[in-house]
Amino acid sequence: MPVGKVGQVVNATARKIDANLIALGNAARRGIGARLLGNSAERILSCAPCDVLVVHP
Repeated sequence: MPVGKVGQVVNATARKIDANLIALGNAARRGIGARLLGNSAERILSCAPCDVLVVHP
């Protein structure tokens, strides 16, 4: 199992396997936090080597 920061590991793994899509679940939040993604999701989105699908509960 790879070790490191979630966003970096997910993106590195996506590159390694030549992924076409990364699918993420986003935790439910209330208030202003509902419009923001977590740090890991933000990192994945900003550096992803492929398309990213974010699913809200």
